[in-house]
Amino acid sequence: MNKLKKIASAHSLTASITASNHKEESDDEFENEESDDEDLVAIQKAEDFGEYKDHDQIVVSATPNAFLQGEREHTAAEMVAEAEKRAEEAEAAATKAKIAESTARAALEVPTDARVASTPSARARVAAKRAEKEAIAAANAAKEAAESLHVAKEYRKVIEDAGKSAAVFRAEAVGASSRGEDSNSNHAIEGEMRESNVAEQALEKMAVVTDKTKNFADAAIKAGDAASNYSAEVVKAVGSAPSVHENAGEDAEKKAVATKKTLSKSEVSFYDWLEKPLPEGDKEDTQIVELHKLGVKIAKFINNKDRLLTLMPTHLLSDMNWGTYSLGIRLYVRRQLNENELQSVNKIIKKSDSVFKGVEQLVVDPAESKEGGGSRFGGVGASDLGKRLSLNISSNNGGGGLSRSGTSFSIPPVTKKWRRFLRYFLCYPITVETQNRIAAPGSISQNPIFAEDPKFTVKVSTHSKAILEGVEENFTINCTLAITITKSSHKLELSNIVFARDPQHLTRQERYIPNNFSIKFTSGTSNASFAKPQPQQLANAPKKIKHSSISGAFQWSHVVNDYVALNNPKHELEVHSAEYEWMDVEPTDYSIDIRVQLRRLPNRTKPAVMDILREDHDLVNRVSMKVNIREHGKTTLMPETLRCTWSDEHDAPGLDKSSCIKNCCKFTAGIYDTKHLQSM
Repeated sequence: MNKLKKIASAHSLTASITASNHKEESDDEFENEESDDEDLVAIQKAEDFGEYKDHDQIVVSATPNAFLQGEREHTAAEMVAEAEKRAEEAEAAATKAKIAESTARAALEVPTDARVASTPSARARVAAKRAEKEAIAAANAAKEAAESLHVAKEYRKVIEDAGKSAAVFRAEAVGASSRGEDSNSNHAIEGEMRESNVAEQALEKMAVVTDKTKNFADAAIKAGDAASNYSAEVVKAVGSAPSVHENAGEDAEKKAVATKKTLSKSEVSFYDWLEKPLPEGDKEDTQIVELHKLGVKIAKFINNKDRLLTLMPTHLLSDMNWGTYSLGIRLYVRRQLNENELQSVNKIIKKSDSVFKGVEQLVVDPAESKEGGGSRFGGVGASDLGKRLSLNISSNNGGGGLSRSGTSFSIPPVTKKWRRFLRYFLCYPITVETQNRIAAPGSISQNPIFAEDPKFTVKVSTHSKAILEGVEENFTINCTLAITITKSSHKLELSNIVFARDPQHLTRQERYIPNNFSIKFTSGTSNASFAKPQPQQLANAPKKIKHSSISGAFQWSHVVNDYVALNNPKHELEVHSAEYEWMDVEPTDYSIDIRVQLRRLPNRTKPAVMDILREDHDLVNRVSMKVNIREHGKTTLMPETLRCTWSDEHDAPGLDKSSCIKNCCKFTAGIYDTKHLQSM
């Protein structure tokens, strides 16, 4: 019988015995704790567990442990019943989440109107992906709840078995005491106490396990509700998604007249809004007040009503970062601002110290408003601006750029708070469409924008040196870091990772050799986690890779065999990558940390005590980078990858620091002993 084992201090045993026709029993009668099963069943089923009469009319008054055992079994039964109930709730929540995920997926695959094909919005796709994640989370939580329930039932069985054994020992103690066999009586008392302790410890652990069942059930229910909400969001977004096709039967002349009126009305509304004081109701909204101040300053700088049509917070044009601080400004202009002009506008925004960060521009196509001129790359048609701000980026590429797809993305109707504000700009547009990207805080964006391009690449080369009694050993770490910015995630990738050392050690065949490579990605926010890590975990020798993660951080640990490392001065690691997916706030920076643990092999020819007395520590060769993607990742004036190269060379132990050309990212490298190493 598998039971918890622990011997407790002796308890006093209170017993009164009345006997008739007493007969001698052998010392071995109760040594088998599984014997006398019928009597044990009778004890367990007795209405009053505190008193039991055997066939020889021996009356055993219950000990305190007997009463406690009855309470334990009652409590255990209640715990199992509650755990069963919560496990069923978790299973129901998992089923609910699965149905929600299937509904969301089906909503994306089936057009809302069979007659007219429609394109699901990016917001709908993101919500569907999150519904899928929540469904997986609910299923995992339900599985954990079921496993915890099974463990709780096992503990209940341990408690019941311990109670049976304790009853046997208790009866044995009574019998031995009646015969004056003090030694056997004490032995039986200890046995009863031991079984009582087993039951008590099992009950304590059972309480922990049932609490886990409840927690897993709560997590499953929460994930199920979230999946249902995301599924509803998908259905709503798909239902309100605009048709890809315009109404082919609309009269061209009427369309042109409507376009001209809309364009004119938008201009008048915007400049009227700038020139008049804000209504009392708008003065309570910080964002509207700050946008009004910025609009006055920007219009004054451009100083040309024919050039600046209007401006709009990118907050209203994006299906990502809804309701967050990521507010940029988009300028709608007839003629494109050059780089210096756009930089000047960005400085106006920065100096205003407002909630708005960053600026981008979109050129209105003058051809559509019959003002002459050809199509411009990345332009927007005036009718699109008046109707739903759809990008006219499928036009001819007269500016020498690449052709882009005409597919646009939509979001649900803007919030009530902003609908009132939009009357100044576009006369209550029902839907607002834009590209699948917004400007990040602190950035300047111009079309085209390549959302899948690596936006930040760093090449790292370090050289460190360890010196011991005039002997040198050199170490180098080289790698390339690339950060790719997509619509709802950032992908971090380390490639060309090479660690090398001198063929000759500081001490022959002894120090220093690498025995662990650690690579860690950390996000500046903790509202989500890294996914799709590569390489995967490997548990088999000689190559072992272990994963570990906490909120906002992910780490790989490579364990290297001592003798493999001893004979290989160069080590190349595979590409390490992971995607960081967030829920609300987009991360602004990432830290990348590479550590190589350098250890000294024990010298088998010297006494072990000499190694203990020697003040010698392992070394760590470290490279750390902190990258600000606001400054680098979203600066896309040209569709090119920004490259920086950091190089570190130093002889003395310690840290060497440097920063990138923009002075916003940090780089640290060095070699030092583990005594001074701060924990990660």
